[in-house]
Amino acid sequence: MSAEQGQGHPEASIQGSDVANFLIGQTGAEQLVRSPEIMTTAEIKAQIQALSESREIDPNVVHEFMGHRPGFTKTEAAAVLTTTIGAGVGILLGTIFAASPEIRDAIHIPLPPRVLHMFSFWHNTHNGPTTENNLIAHLPDLGFDTAFVSPLLGFASRIASIRGWRKELPALQEAVGDLLETGGAENSPQSGFKYKMRPGFTALLVGSGDPLADEFVRTNNPDEALLFSNTKPKESPFWVHTPEGADRSKLARSFEIGDFENCGEIMIMPVQAEHMVFTPQGATDISPAELELMIKNIRSIEKTKGDEPRPVIIVGDKKQSSTSYVYVDGQLQEDQERKITLESIATTYDGVEVIDPTDLILDKVMRMANGRKIALRATRESIEMYGKVLDQRIQDAKYVTTSDEVFYLGYNIYDAPTIVEKDTSAYIVLSASARDKLLEEGVNSGAILFAPGIVLEEMNNRAERQ
Repeated sequence: MSAEQGQGHPEASIQGSDVANFLIGQTGAEQLVRSPEIMTTAEIKAQIQALSESREIDPNVVHEFMGHRPGFTKTEAAAVLTTTIGAGVGILLGTIFAASPEIRDAIHIPLPPRVLHMFSFWHNTHNGPTTENNLIAHLPDLGFDTAFVSPLLGFASRIASIRGWRKELPALQEAVGDLLETGGAENSPQSGFKYKMRPGFTALLVGSGDPLADEFVRTNNPDEALLFSNTKPKESPFWVHTPEGADRSKLARSFEIGDFENCGEIMIMPVQAEHMVFTPQGATDISPAELELMIKNIRSIEKTKGDEPRPVIIVGDKKQSSTSYVYVDGQLQEDQERKITLESIATTYDGVEVIDPTDLILDKVMRMANGRKIALRATRESIEMYGKVLDQRIQDAKYVTTSDEVFYLGYNIYDAPTIVEKDTSAYIVLSASARDKLLEEGVNSGAILFAPGIVLEEMNNRAERQ
């Protein structure tokens, strides 16, 4: 794609890959953006120069540039301010000196002849010549002169900006958007750039996308988290195209674009948002076997670069498994099966840990139940999907029932049945709208377990600890 330029330039369009040269060569870094709403001229000039020479994109700077809507420039704002102050000073002192001339005459500051002639010329343009040789007496007129001249300067600045960067800004923003559109995908017209991230940033490997990862990026600064995905994210313009099932060379290329040198930790998101809690077998975006291969590739890339192994945080159900068997002489040798789980991966590889949404939620449920029997209140379809998983996880957690009372836990594949259910002790919901609806219905906030919020909080905590 391309962005149309304004009239007055011979080029027909701005190619995304040429945006830096266009910014410097055609617009002029000194005139690009002077508004304090974005950044200083020096900052934008430095970023443009970096993009031109090394094609590095600083998400913080580009985020502000992409979101900019022209307001007053600094010159125009200064013109408004000095006009207001000048007029105010002129009216105030003029009124005081007219009512009490003795105040004006009490202080006498004589003017050099040349300065007196200059003041006389200014006065002559609007109030006739003057021979008054006292600076104090000229202060009201100086205020009015300032109020008269300042708007002219502001108007000249606005005309210059309209003919310059204001006209080009929408096209420049579109060109930068084109540059980011493909995520640096191999063989795309916009490939060849790389990101410049903050040291210690979080790299999120999300496959075809993940709402939790999107929210994690949204709640952090643009240069603190970067998405590695095989599809363009909906929420963030900053991402690196990473083909699904990427082999080592393609993953290494994605890391190179994503400023891997400054990466502090890696988060891998196999969890499916709709089955975040009590995840049934197979309800993941990435199988444990694929995860293990991905971690092998990450460690191999780190070793090649001479880096220490980075922390890897997997967000998903620790019991998910990939199982292989031995088949010989027409018989399946089940006693020789090999099972890979997120748990086994975390124990096999140094620096790998798991955030299990079911663990986080179930820990809160068991504390709320406090020895009561935990019962799932849900539709038949939801019970068939989650019931046995809940039973097994309660058993694994060694939860002890000490009472015949029942603690009813509401959780469904879809939130609607959970919202309308009555006589429920606690509600697990997956959407903010469902949480808000329960609050409107008068449900105590302590009884609502908003799963994405709980998991996101843990993701931020782990990232901060690394």
